[in-house]
Amino acid sequence: MKSLKDLAKEIQTIEHSKGHKWSWQIFDRALKLLHDEVSEASDAWCNDDKRIASYELADALIRILHYFADCLPETDIDFVIENILDRNRKRMPHHNRKKIHSKAEGD
Repeated sequence: MKSLKDLAKEIQTIEHSKGHKWSWQIFDRALKLLHDEVSEASDAWCNDDKRIASYELADALIRILHYFADCLPETDIDFVIENILDRNRKRMPHHNRKKIHSKAEGD
């Protein structure tokens, strides 16, 4: 399996061939496009369309990896993700927070 860094480089190559390049100076615009992908996934959830939701989330993931490659190329994505996962494994469960209800729980 490819590392996230390798996948990000592959995505970057594809996106650059299409003329899509990002930089830290316009990172805010990149994040707005990411928000659009997540919003489309939310719309798919509202329409109970798991196929579209999965594609929109995949699009968001591709955008995130492209942003890492273009805007944060010095970042070792695999290391950062593993570090955060390790921290989350050790984190105590959060208490005294309102329970977030899912659609399955019958809002």
